[in-house]
Amino acid sequence: MLTTEIMYQALVDKNSSFEGLFFVAVKTTGIFCRPTCTARKPHKENVEFFDNSHDAITHGYRPCKVCKPLELMGATPDFIQNLLNKIENNPFEKITNYDLVKQNIEPNKVRRWFKTNHGVTFSGFQRMLRLNTAYQQIKNGNTVQRRLSIMVTTL
Repeated sequence: MLTTEIMYQALVDKNSSFEGLFFVAVKTTGIFCRPTCTARKPHKENVEFFDNSHDAITHGYRPCKVCKPLELMGATPDFIQNLLNKIENNPFEKITNYDLVKQNIEPNKVRRWFKTNHGVTFSGFQRMLRLNTAYQQIKNGNTVQRRLSIMVTTL
């Protein structure tokens, strides 16, 4: 049985084992969050707990912009999936920060997502993909000279 004390402690600890079991709403801001939200923690007297996001919304709370409680946890955002598809289809094409800005994508947001989910920045991920693709092509009989010249022009 989840008590208010247990839920509040899970919120303070950002305990991921409580993810999906409850949502916390902050009376002073009108926002509701996941238990793992990284936003500043409210005082205990300023929170309300809900079993689901629907109840929080019907009580007048809006979703947090930090933890995005209405999105699936761990799901790849569409703009990231589009980038992954693009570099998978053409691993030797380098996507720069300027290219991202032209697509109305914040480069820092992309870098942070890749760092969090893959342990490397987006440019590091692209570089690894190009090297791995070149290695596989060399392994399959392509000449080293041709692969290296393609890699040098895309790095």
